[in-house]
Amino acid sequence: MRDIPGPAPAAGQNVAILGLGISNRALARFLLELGIKPHYYDRKPPEELRVYELGEDPGERLFGGPDYLERFACDHGSIGFDWAFLTPGMKKDSPEILAASRSGARLSGEMALFMQLCPAAAVGITGSAGKTTTASLTAHLLESYPGRVWLGGNIGIPLIERLDEISSGDVVVCELSSFQLELADRVPASSAVLNLFPDHLDVHGDEESYFAAKTRLVTHQRHGDSLLLNADCPRTRQLADLSPAAVNYFGLRPDEPGMPPLSALRRDESLFLAGDGGEWELVAVDEVPLRGEHNLQNVLAAAALASGFGVDTASLREGIRSFSPPPHRLEGAGLVCGVAFIDDSIATSPSRAMAAMASVEGTLVPILGGYDKGVSFAGLAREISLRWRDGSLRGVVLTGACGPRLARDLEQAGVPSEAIHSLPDFDGAFFGAAAIARPGDTVLLAPGCASFDAFENYRRRGERFKELVLQLGEDEAR
Repeated sequence: MRDIPGPAPAAGQNVAILGLGISNRALARFLLELGIKPHYYDRKPPEELRVYELGEDPGERLFGGPDYLERFACDHGSIGFDWAFLTPGMKKDSPEILAASRSGARLSGEMALFMQLCPAAAVGITGSAGKTTTASLTAHLLESYPGRVWLGGNIGIPLIERLDEISSGDVVVCELSSFQLELADRVPASSAVLNLFPDHLDVHGDEESYFAAKTRLVTHQRHGDSLLLNADCPRTRQLADLSPAAVNYFGLRPDEPGMPPLSALRRDESLFLAGDGGEWELVAVDEVPLRGEHNLQNVLAAAALASGFGVDTASLREGIRSFSPPPHRLEGAGLVCGVAFIDDSIATSPSRAMAAMASVEGTLVPILGGYDKGVSFAGLAREISLRWRDGSLRGVVLTGACGPRLARDLEQAGVPSEAIHSLPDFDGAFFGAAAIARPGDTVLLAPGCASFDAFENYRRRGERFKELVLQLGEDEAR
């Protein structure tokens, strides 16, 4: 049995796990090593749950079905759970969850527990967009760090099962979502907030709750910690007053009035680190292997974070140049009959979709739509209207659950009905966009919505897009 310090479940305590996704299955195996046999609850029926991955046969301690929260509440009344671990995307304000918390159950999550117990130095990265790219690049830039570098959180493998392998001389780069942060009591000593705009309102309920969850990365830091903020985003600049940590900034407009001193910045056509009265060039903008101005911000953030761990400028320069971005992030998917196809399936919010469109030159045919997260499309509609008026939009293709709402917002923004093409399913939307596009145009998958109305996740949506590009190329070659 593993003996670990800190506030964690202990043998003899009653523990509930709500939701059996990847991270909670890893958590279950970790708890079993502690000698704890959790009770499991999930909305799926038992036959659809991957029980074999739990590391035990839970028997009657597993309950699956649409009334799983009611069963949890009933069991809590008779058992009295000491801990309740919630799957990241679960609403934390359901009556059953609130009642359990009021009656003594400590609410937590896999990542919150990991951050409490992690023995290594950690870097925390959050924001409404760019987290995965920045976290991946930060880990890549830390390759020269003397200890082992781990990457996890809202990306990659669940870290809770790797605690035995992580030592005090390592560094852990954590991509942190709002869902993971809202249950966290401890956060990394070195952290960054990339940007903030409304997202995930279907779970958080309103903008205030969403921003409050993100802000925990700032308010739960300690004196002596370091915080990196995006100076180009007014909402993130305001977080400086909430943090006890030493605050630094990165940004693309160092000479803009009111801009604070920047530790990482763009000047003319190069990116720089700054400090002690000097500036050191990292790379030219055209050397960055990522599309879009928003990705220049991500590069600056990653370089500043890695520099804080002692990585020298020459190593940062080489690391930026050699970085291979994660898939589905403005990824070129092919060229068919003169039409370029770009996969930005990660664009699951309107702001992210606007950033994707701004990064692509020439005439666009964007594919938009998907699962409704409750956010406004007004800004996205205005941007598309501007592109229509300046001639850089061939047409827009809408699909999925949000298609009708997007169509209404586009028409209200002045996009004519003949430029709006609504197609119910994803494959139809793809071929519709391909039919509209002309040689020299770009078909851009930047949905502005989550994928859950049609796909398991944004990755599967992007993979389907690339499959269809290959199919289209084969059809045209015949």
